[in-house]
Amino acid sequence: DPIITSNASIKELLIKSGGNLTINGATLTVSKNAIVKGASGSSGIICNTTGNISVTGTSTYERYIPADTWHLLSIPNSNSDITQLTGLYVQSFDEATPAWVNLTSSSSLNAMQGYGVRYNTSAQTISFTGSFNNGSESISVTNADTGDDTETYGWNLVGNPYPSPIDWGASLGWDKSDITGTAYIWDGSTYRPLPYLSSNLIPPTQGFFVYSTVSSGTLGMDNQVRVKGDGSFYKGSLYSNLKIDISQEEKKDNLQIFFHPEGTDEFDKQYDGYKLFSWVEEVPQIYTITNSENKLLAINTLNSELLSDIQNPITLKIGYRTNIEGPISIGVTHIEAFNEDIAIGIYDNVLNIFQDITNFPYEFTSEIGEFNDRFVIYITKAPNTISELSNNLINCYTYNNTLVIKSKEPINNGKILVYDVLGRPIINKSLTTKTHHVFTIPEKTDIFVVNIIQDETFLYRKTLVK
Repeated sequence: DPIITSNASIKELLIKSGGNLTINGATLTVSKNAIVKGASGSSGIICNTTGNISVTGTSTYERYIPADTWHLLSIPNSNSDITQLTGLYVQSFDEATPAWVNLTSSSSLNAMQGYGVRYNTSAQTISFTGSFNNGSESISVTNADTGDDTETYGWNLVGNPYPSPIDWGASLGWDKSDITGTAYIWDGSTYRPLPYLSSNLIPPTQGFFVYSTVSSGTLGMDNQVRVKGDGSFYKGSLYSNLKIDISQEEKKDNLQIFFHPEGTDEFDKQYDGYKLFSWVEEVPQIYTITNSENKLLAINTLNSELLSDIQNPITLKIGYRTNIEGPISIGVTHIEAFNEDIAIGIYDNVLNIFQDITNFPYEFTSEIGEFNDRFVIYITKAPNTISELSNNLINCYTYNNTLVIKSKEPINNGKILVYDVLGRPIINKSLTTKTHHVFTIPEKTDIFVVNIIQDETFLYRKTLVK
């Protein structure tokens, strides 16, 4: 991909799908036409703070739109004529209602505003014509009821105003002072959150939602957020994070958990993201729930100090919604930037089952509804890296195919969790008021980790060989 660092003049410019042109501190003059074929979502013209492109003829950005599904769109140019979208159903989103509003042939388009669009017949390519946007751009954001505890209001549909990808996690070039730190991309079935603490690319002509924390404010950006794209959204994070998916009948949703020095167990405006629920009824929804405020979060950022003593599990309450009765699975699909191996477990309060979901999802059957008290997530060291935890009151040993637990006192409200070397649970039972317990070990299990818990506190941990 070429980079221009001094003033230059050419007759015509054609950037093919997947290609990028970077203009650093210079002006590129095009005497005829400039065309960017953006079918891949990564093609673009990237201008740095003082870079510029001057086109005498027509500037065109092409965007491919598949049929039979809604897309969030924005314009990359200064042309407000809605006829650029002829043949599409076009809607804007009214934050104060909140509701979608159909646009007509007399409506105008605005830079940095997002729109919902759809073809009902066949896929087509839109040609946006007009001078490409460059430099500082901004848009008003609103919240009709900042005191609403359910986050019904405050959702603003905005968009990428440039003919190039932008980085939501860029450290310079953004003014996000009036919004939370999460953007939301529609992926065809659910809203996928883009966290503040990672580099996430938003393609050209892409609309996305943000949440305003003030009744009247502004979202702004400039050329410093513009980057070269490669077709992928997620570019990675320096902070420890993980992703948990919920899946039902091939429809999926996810939540994300980050760790940062400024994170807390309540809502953090800069680092957390409220849950924006999908309008597709067949898609299950999953989220974390804050401790005292009971906020439903798609992204929850906790304090990284919690990882310094991860032998004591970090616990998070999660909830889910489903409109379909039947089997559901919950599992971990992404773990990144932890200093040591971790394990993620889930506890089912209804069935009294604990399972490690680091490598194997938890499967269960659900009724229709919203369930906010059923599951708790546990984050701790992986079983093969956990140091042993001794207790003078407890002793355990193996005898043939049995595990024997002896305690000098009854372990009230106690529980025993035993994992194999892959982190799969093989014993998950409550301990009675007795001081002597015997459990059967599966025949093919030779090495395992025994955990004894009382009132969610680990009392004892030991690795045994049968």
